[in-house]
Amino acid sequence: SYPGAEEICTSGCSAEGVDNDCDGTADEGRGLVHSGVISADETWDATTDHYVACDVWVHDTSGPVLTIEDGAVVYFADGTGIYVGFSAAGDVDVQGTSAGVRFEPAPTATTFDGLHLFYYATGSVIEGLTIDGGGYNSSYPAAIYISQADVEITDSTLDGSDRHGMYIYNAEPLITGTTIQNAASNGIYCASTSCLDSTEASFIDNTI
Repeated sequence: SYPGAEEICTSGCSAEGVDNDCDGTADEGRGLVHSGVISADETWDATTDHYVACDVWVHDTSGPVLTIEDGAVVYFADGTGIYVGFSAAGDVDVQGTSAGVRFEPAPTATTFDGLHLFYYATGSVIEGLTIDGGGYNSSYPAAIYISQADVEITDSTLDGSDRHGMYIYNAEPLITGTTIQNAASNGIYCASTSCLDSTEASFIDNTI
């Protein structure tokens, strides 16, 4: 697009966030639209809202990092999520150090998947993230799903997941100062018997 360009009326994963409801005026509350694979470093800042129209995958042989800056708000369409380090290197750096970072359903959505961290996401750091909902995906049933990824989660809040607040599988996360509440199932679900051993995961000053 460019200044003065005609609005494109579209929907779905190709949505560009300008006039997707086709009413002849620019949409409100959509911000930047994201979907598909992130294969190079990318930053989502707080100068505009962000809208996940279809699943976002952060992975590539180059090891991209998705940085989400303090104050950013990310809205999700129904059934969408962010998947990090699934089949190649990739990390997410959530920098909610002051104002925080928020994940929540878009105004027209009722539920979404959340944040999913896999084997190649071992350098990921999440600080000051609030997830309002999430947990929709039955294959990865939590607002934050961690599979074989030694990630750090600090001063975050998971509220009202459709399933588990957090799901941990064969991982050694460091989770500090985090609140998990109002999940439909468990606050934390351990899919491996050792996930709460001191050699596997560290839980410090959390509320569940």
